Amino acid sequence: MGRRDNMADGWIILRMAGQRTLPVARALAAAGFEVWTPIERVAKRRAAGRTGKVVVDRPMVPTIVFARADRRSELHAITLLPVSPFPPFSILLDTDRTIVAVSDASLERMRDVERHRPRPRPVGCPITKGARVGVPGMAFASLKLEVDASNERRTILLFGSMRLNVHTLRLDTDMLEQGNSSGTSIAA
Repeated sequence: MGRRDNMADGWIILRMAGQRTLPVARALAAAGFEVWTPIERVAKRRAAGRTGKVVVDRPMVPTIVFARADRRSELHAITLLPVSPFPPFSILLDTDRTIVAVSDASLERMRDVERHRPRPRPVGCPITKGARVGVPGMAFASLKLEVDASNERRTILLFGSMRLNVHTLRLDTDMLEQGNSSGTSIAA
């Protein structure tokens, strides 16, 4: 990781509390700063008393936001404000009190991970009856089993005369083969 040699075309590292990662990134971006933090989309349960799940953004590296180094003086000035319009953050310094900067190239691996991270299927989308899906982690993971009935939580698969009841989110739909479209659903 370079220090001063990356200041012209690199990124500086901003630090903040984990729950403030996305608010800091969004607020600085809205103010015209070029910032980036790797984000993943995850399915989370809804609050108590509500059913189903919701898909939300979550930082892959909480507490870290990268900002273009060419605006470091403006970012430093923001950290010194007694009352700031931005959520609190600081600039990462090395042991000799110099600003740590990283190059674009050193962030490429992290960008690749973010781009190729599997995205969750939309919640609440049952699979059509007759479609053929894989079930990762089971003894017959390499087989495609036929969907008999499905809702957002459970799916019944046919394996010969045997009926398997599995979590819908566990199913591998990357290689989904559509069958007939008379969608039969099961009760939650």
